[in-house]
Amino acid sequence: MDGFKGQMDRMEGRMDGFEGRMDRMEKRQERFEEETRNNFADIKLHLENITDRNLSILAENYQNVIDKMNVPITWMNRVMK
Repeated sequence: MDGFKGQMDRMEGRMDGFEGRMDRMEKRQERFEEETRNNFADIKLHLENITDRNLSILAENYQNVIDKMNVPITWMNRVMK
C-alpha cells in the first residue's frame, strides 16, 4: 500500500508541475494576444495616416491638373468663336 501511495504522491507532483507549466503558457498566450492586438492597431493607424495623406495629395493635385487642362480648352473656345 505504501508503494501505491508513493506512486500517487509522485503523480500528484507531476500534475502540479503540469499545472504550473499550463499557467505559464496561458500567461504567455495572453501577452502574445495583447501584443498582436496592439500591433494590428498600430498598423491600422499607420495605414490610415498614409492613405489620408496620399488622398489629400491627390485631391490637391487634381484641381491643378483640371486647371491646366482647361487652359487649352478655353483658348480653343476663343479661337473657334
